Amino acid sequence: MKNHKVTMGEKIKGRRKELNMSVDDLAAFSGVSKSTITKIEANINTNPTSSTISKLAKALKVEPEYLTEDSYMYDILEDEIYGHLPEDVKEWLKKGNLGLLSYLLNS
Repeated sequence: MKNHKVTMGEKIKGRRKELNMSVDDLAAFSGVSKSTITKIEANINTNPTSSTISKLAKALKVEPEYLTEDSYMYDILEDEIYGHLPEDVKEWLKKGNLGLLSYLLNS
């Protein structure tokens, strides 16, 4: 099994998508600028202020620790089993559903 460290940006983007929120929505709900959110999600800004983390966590309905603590995710895209999956499942995974898959595999 191959694992990779999940960045804060990946967690924010994944949770935002789970809630069907756009970057504009998250900016409006959190009071954090769209530019800052985009930079965090792209891993350009990897050290946002605690205030920014708190605002984003509240808008995403998660604890701030979820965003800041290290976590790892099974990386099916790097696993040999990926090549045997149907094309529609591969596309589903590529659209950001890796977090859900990781959760299901680890529960």
